[in-house]
Amino acid sequence: MRKLVRFYVQSSFHVAFAVLALTKITSYYFDLNLTGDFWVGLFCLVVFGYNLIKNSALWVVEPLTSNLLLKGITTVAFFGAVALIFPKTILQCAVLFGVVLLSGFYIFPLSAAKKNFRDRHGLKIYVVASVWALVSVGMPLIYGDGGVFFEMDVFLLFISRWFFVITATVPFEIRDVEKDALHLATWPQSFGIKGAKIRGSLAWLIFVIIESSLVFDKNYVAAFGFIGVALLVFLWMSSKQQSEFYSSFWVEALPIFWWLIMEYCVI
Repeated sequence: MRKLVRFYVQSSFHVAFAVLALTKITSYYFDLNLTGDFWVGLFCLVVFGYNLIKNSALWVVEPLTSNLLLKGITTVAFFGAVALIFPKTILQCAVLFGVVLLSGFYIFPLSAAKKNFRDRHGLKIYVVASVWALVSVGMPLIYGDGGVFFEMDVFLLFISRWFFVITATVPFEIRDVEKDALHLATWPQSFGIKGAKIRGSLAWLIFVIIESSLVFDKNYVAAFGFIGVALLVFLWMSSKQQSEFYSSFWVEALPIFWWLIMEYCVI
């Protein structure tokens, strides 16, 4: 069972379901009608993007025949994303271009003389949050109903989602504090583990305040309240010696639980 879960996480299926869950929540907020092609295409896009980012050396350094299963999954995901969510409007092109640009420069440098976004001093957590917010808020709106894209509630949800991801990323950075290169200047490296948790709590507070102004139904409130408390608990219980799946499975599963509560737990 552990090997199966490890494969599920390492193949990026789990993170893809988490992104889909946050995107589904956005569709609830704005009552969007999205096709099955969109959901499958978005899943493929996340699997392809994360596998490319996490395993970039697999494609550049290692032999072509190494880890064929992961390469096969990534290749299929790429063609699935292209076939199912290829942009058809200017707004779709603009948002997807932003996602591709941030994700691409996260691993590839702007030029030979410059570092990529991941290796720039203290930038990693903000780029990750920006990509997640852009995908989970921007993409369902441009594929569902672009007419509401420029409303204030959309901007507020983007900011709320950004701070949610910032908070959820801190346990990952605490886990990797001794593995990450010092020049990355992650929050635990820059402020210490307690300092990172305090800053994560401030991000959590901003998320809670903004999200509270957006929820409008008792089921939304119940789901949001449960996830908000769980996120803060996971943040403060995280440590350098956390279990293998503490962050990569349980913390990353919070959006999935959030969606499941909203979908199936009717008060």
